[in-house]
Amino acid sequence: MLKCRGAASPPLNFEYFLSELFASMQRAGGRNPSPLDMAFLLGRYRTEFGVGMIPAPVQKFVFPVMRVIGRVTGRYRRFAGAPAPAAAPADTRSRRTPAPTG
Repeated sequence: MLKCRGAASPPLNFEYFLSELFASMQRAGGRNPSPLDMAFLLGRYRTEFGVGMIPAPVQKFVFPVMRVIGRVTGRYRRFAGAPAPAAAPADTRSRRTPAPTG
């Protein structure tokens, strides 16, 4: 048995994300969530969560196509009551202190 301890700060949609992730695993009857569900969750909550083990090109090019398939087939109706994603963090680059000159 694997035991883990962690914290999420601020929690935002962490509970919803994990609940849907595990529900997808149960629906898929296996150890992995449905790829269509992952495409939805990681797309909708991209400002809050990321999965490094999924290659960036897959997330950037394949997942958007999968999200269209999910919407067209009605697969995403189950997510109709999903909470809104958190706003993206402000760009901190504009607040950098200029390097001293001279």
